[in-house]
Parts: sequence; structure tokens; C-alpha cells
Amino acid sequence: MRAFAARLRSAAWLGWQIESNWADPFLFVVYAVARPLASALILVGMYWAVAGQATHRELFMAFYVANAFHVFLTNLVIGMGWLIVEEREDYETLKYVYTSPIGMFTYLAGRSTVKLTLATVSATLALAVGWIALGLRWDWSTVAWGPLALTLALGLVAGVYLGFLVAGAGLLLPRVSITMNESLAVALYLLCGVIFPIDLLPRAPGRLAGAALHLLVRGAAPLPARARGEHQALGLVRRHAAGGVGAPARWCSCWHHAGVTVRSSGARASSGAWIRARRSRGRPPREGTMIAHEPHILRLYVMRLLYLLNFLFLAPDVWPPLIHHNGPWDPVKGVAFSFWAALSTLCLLGIRHPLKMVPVLLMQFVYKLIWLLAVALPMWPTMRGAELTRVMLGGVIADVIVIPWVYVWITYFLQPGDRWRFSVQAR
Repeated sequence: MRAFAARLRSAAWLGWQIESNWADPFLFVVYAVARPLASALILVGMYWAVAGQATHRELFMAFYVANAFHVFLTNLVIGMGWLIVEEREDYETLKYVYTSPIGMFTYLAGRSTVKLTLATVSATLALAVGWIALGLRWDWSTVAWGPLALTLALGLVAGVYLGFLVAGAGLLLPRVSITMNESLAVALYLLCGVIFPIDLLPRAPGRLAGAALHLLVRGAAPLPARARGEHQALGLVRRHAAGGVGAPARWCSCWHHAGVTVRSSGARASSGAWIRARRSRGRPPREGTMIAHEPHILRLYVMRLLYLLNFLFLAPDVWPPLIHHNGPWDPVKGVAFSFWAALSTLCLLGIRHPLKMVPVLLMQFVYKLIWLLAVALPMWPTMRGAELTRVMLGGVIADVIVIPWVYVWITYFLQPGDRWRFSVQAR
């Protein structure tokens, strides 16, 4: 056992080196943080682009949580398959691993622990972004921690098992391993109901996915009844396979067996109504259907903190040179100092009106992102260690986390714009 543990530890250390030694530690940490954040923002954009309206919030919560947990399946199952491809095609070290004292099984097990760790970080960050940045809320008091822990444990064991199967198939089928990995990734994403309700699938794969979900929770104990407006968990999931519940309700209910309660009243809408809502996204919204998402009070205080930090870091470095400067200014440098002075001053207003001054944060995010892409990236070997690069990169990450993107999307893109003509009263 000790020898196996030592080999497993060596394999995990080697896997960590392979996963992380392509960049310096700071850049790798930024990548590890930015990747799940970017995925979360892509999911938000995809959902609102397809839905076209600020309704079905429960449906979006299920969609978001499902994608956050799907990273475990992707990293463990598909990642193990790509591991064989990389070792054989890219590094050409598979034969050495196969004949080494570590052994192929132990090597794959060690590499899977690294992928599991990275998946855990990604899922945790995605859920944190959903809670803090997107305003997704679930009731912690109604979480059934026992079924949740059991489901996660069984899912991880099954994921590792499937990963070994995919890796073994890749060893035996070298010519089709790449195609197999890509096809399996698409099939799992489709049949798991991650991107849309599984009852919108064709009949045969839809029944297959529904039967798998039914068997998954068949032995689970019924969860206690929730407050009004919540689902009866096990009954909805069991009716899922029988076709007795609408698409949004079925999609949301598939998370109840894991102990995650999704508060919903509109989630019981039928599948046809949900599809009609998607198809009507280009029509003018009815009065009262487009309500801007109000961020949580905690987010408002986080925004105020960012406004305050912007002022405290900018004002002492900008205003004294502007006031006590002698001689003519360089025009370009003067524009930069004037911009920073205006930005620091407007941040003071943001402390009082955090939501109304969101465009200030958006401007800060955009100009720092443009600087990173247009100035720092072409000179990255010399600029990646510069203090200015770290400040700009840290500012972009802070803005991504703090800015209420759902509020921004609903307010500036989904709601009708200001009028272009004189109103009747003005005439």
C-alpha cells in the first residue's frame, strides 16, 4: 500500500507539472481563475441571447448550476481520453510511461487527481460568480446535505471509472481516439440536459436520458415538502421520465435529487410556452415583463468598496501633479492624467449611487482590457512581469467579479432604449 501511495503521489506530482509548467505561477493562477469566470460569462450571454427576456430565472439557475458541475464530467472523462492522445501524439512518451515502474493504471489515477482538483476549483469559482456577481440565490437551509454528498461521491467515482474506460479505448483505438473524445464530449453535453431540457431531444435519445435520470434517483428517499412555490423533488424527477411535467420544471427538478432546492413558481410553465417565449425574443416586451434585476445588498457594498479603492489609489497619484505641475504638459500625458482625475472623481459619486455609476466601472474595465490586448500582449515577454501589467490585469479581474453583469445586460440591452423623437407632451 505504501508503494502504491508513493507511485500515486509521483504520478500526481508529474501531472501537476504537466498541467502548470507552461507559464509562471502568477500567470497560471490568473488563467485558472479567469477560465471559469469567462465560462460563466459566456453561459450568461448564451442564455440571455436565446431566451431574449428576463424571465424564467429558475430555468437559468438550473442551466447555470448544471454547467458548473458538468466540468467534473468533462475533466475526468474527456480529460482522461485526451491524456492518452497528448502522451502519445504530442509528447511521444506513452511507451515510456507504459514500461515505467509507476505503471499505466497508477499514472492515470495520479493524473486524474490533478484534473479533479482543477475541476473543483473551476466549479467553486463558477458557483461563487453565480452567487456574488449574477445574483443567483438558493436556500441553504433546504439543502439536503446527505443526498448531495452521496450524489457527488457517486458521480466522481463514476466519472473516474468512465475516464479509465475512455483512456483504455484510446489505447486500443489510436486512429479514432481524437474523434471518439470529441464525439463523447458532445454526446455527454447533450444527454445530460446541461445546455437545454432533455425533453427537447428526439424521442430515442430523450427517452434514454430520461430513463438514466430516473434510475439515478429511483432509490433516493423523498425530500421533505418545501415552502409554497417550490417543487416536490422526487415526484417531479420521477414524472420526468414519464413525460408529465413541462420542460422548465423538469430541467430545474433534476437538481433536487442532489439536495439543491430551486425556488420557482414560473418553472411549472409548459414546454410549448417556454419555446414560444424563446421565439418571441425579437418582439417588443410587454409592460412589466422586463424588470431589471436588482443586485443583492452585499453586491452593492462590494461595488462601493471598489469605487472607494479606485479613488484612494488614483487620487493621490493624479491630483497633486495636476495642481502643482510646472511648465507645459505633454498633450498625450495630460490626457491620461485628466482621464484618471475624472475617473477618481466620478468614483466618489459611485459610493453614493453604485448602480447609477456602473458605466464608470464598465469604462474602467474596457480601457484596461484594451490596454492588455493592444499594448501588453504584443510585448508579453517583456511586459508580463511589469508592475503596470499586474495592476491592469488585477483591475480587469476585479471589474469582472464586481460588475453586476445581469443588471447591465437587462438595463442596457434588453430594456427599450430612450426615445429618438419628440414626445407628444413636448409638442
